[in-house]
Amino acid sequence: MHEQIKNFISNEMEVSTLEEYQFPEMFKNISHENKGAKLDDRMEWFKNEMQHVFDIFYNNKQEAPENLIHVTCSGYSSPSVAQIAMSQR
Repeated sequence: MHEQIKNFISNEMEVSTLEEYQFPEMFKNISHENKGAKLDDRMEWFKNEMQHVFDIFYNNKQEAPENLIHVTCSGYSSPSVAQIAMSQR
């Protein structure tokens, strides 16, 4: 499993510097404004991005893993993206 995670990070995730990263439109002017994107918009963006990660990582898995540790401090929703992804298997 550790090797799968390592390969996923190396091959699936885009690696870029902060200057190169293409922020979603709602985050473009965040450093020039007094307010950022609405919380609901940020949460939806996070949910979509994490769903994509789970879909790729568990694409060929028919069964949920016996255990899943999912830690997040930015974008928690209930049910979490991890719970949704695993309940579909």
